[in-house]
Amino acid sequence: MTVHEINSQLKALKMGVSVEVLGDKLYLRATLPPKPGSKRKQPYQQRIALGINGNDEGLRRAKAEAIKLGGLIACKDFDWAMYVKNDKLTCAEWADRHRADYFNRRPDRPQTHSSYRTSYQQIFNKLPQRRILSAKILKDTLLKIPAGTRQRQRGAIAFQSLADFAGIDCDLSRYKGEYSHRSLTPRILPTDKVIAERMMVIPNAQWRWAYGMIATYGLRPHEVFFVSFQSDGVIWVSEGKTDDRHVLPLYPEWVKAFELEAVLVPPHDGADYRARDYQALGSRVTRQFQRYGVGFPPYHLRHCYARRSKEFGIKPIDAAKLMGHSLDVHFKTYHHWYSEDEVIKLSLQIATDQHRPKPPTAE
Repeated sequence: MTVHEINSQLKALKMGVSVEVLGDKLYLRATLPPKPGSKRKQPYQQRIALGINGNDEGLRRAKAEAIKLGGLIACKDFDWAMYVKNDKLTCAEWADRHRADYFNRRPDRPQTHSSYRTSYQQIFNKLPQRRILSAKILKDTLLKIPAGTRQRQRGAIAFQSLADFAGIDCDLSRYKGEYSHRSLTPRILPTDKVIAERMMVIPNAQWRWAYGMIATYGLRPHEVFFVSFQSDGVIWVSEGKTDDRHVLPLYPEWVKAFELEAVLVPPHDGADYRARDYQALGSRVTRQFQRYGVGFPPYHLRHCYARRSKEFGIKPIDAAKLMGHSLDVHFKTYHHWYSEDEVIKLSLQIATDQHRPKPPTAE
């Protein structure tokens, strides 16, 4: 059963109520009297958040709730007191409900927790926790985040998700702003010669090995804790932010020069490692780079691997696989190193890639 089918049935029954999907959540829409405390005097079209998912079970329940609401309206027995109890929840309470719903729909894996913390929890923590959640609070909190930053972009996405979940009618997309990977421009990234030289400033053999692994294989910082060597310098990344994968060395000579096959995995916090807290593990690597005065963050080594893959003539789709992300992400992040002709070819390749996710269609 689809939303369209449900609404067709409701229309045939002359319920005066329809079911809507916003995000993954279901809502009822009908002409209702103003809510208590509203300055409006006449009934108008409003949404009621059901707080249920848009799956088959949720759709069946939404249909029943729509018929119930239609009956209350027809009998003039509708009372907002039956539906507005959630309107008084605080920011912290809505954030807790959002988190519970998020993990009810996803596998309980370390990377899921890490993704939620980065994409949502850190943003939600900026809200005034004890105040009642509202569109104004979401907008005001978002605008406190500097425009043109990745944090503003994440904030707009996270707060919109929370608004949709709570049934708050607002559009925050206009405040997302523009964000570009300015830090990846060639004039800021270190040259390969500098990369080789800076490795020697690290006196600790284990952290020197971690530096060499990130430089040679373009790893995410946390992935150095989950690698094993195969043959001919190829490594296997067993886990991390994305799926496991094989990775080739660029340059192959660095494997021997940096003595990487010794596999000197650096020390880690036991709790972080056992919990597979990838963000905490990555932060540990970043702090060591700062401690030893490397001069640039570990992610710059990963970006240099991407630049090197272009110089080595590796196809973008193959470079993306080696780095553990999609072709689309590879292009958006590393477009600096591709000419106009290459960008056109790459855009066509993305458009015709049979393995990429297909866009959703309207009901």
